[in-house]
Amino acid sequence: MQIDFSEIDKPFYLKKFSLKKLMSDTLKRLREIVGEQLGTEPEKVQPNTDFVKELGADSLDVIELVIFVEYEFDIAIEDEYASEIATVQDFLNYIEGKVSK
Repeated sequence: MQIDFSEIDKPFYLKKFSLKKLMSDTLKRLREIVGEQLGTEPEKVQPNTDFVKELGADSLDVIELVIFVEYEFDIAIEDEYASEIATVQDFLNYIEGKVSK
């Protein structure tokens, strides 16, 4: 059995990683943020969950979610895109787009 030590000294962002695992971790973190901010159990938050229609969020709640997501993932979400965010999947799509660039 050979051990691959080629990745050990590389910074985390240069290491090979599975995009599927990354998105799974991202979904988990997003569910926790949404659950905490909107007072619901993270398990009830699915990718297609609509913040306003299903979780009773108002526009200020959605803005706060954007701010928390920006902070948690160390990203900046453009205002044009932020105004279109309605579901967890919208956040996932944006984050996935940032990671794949």
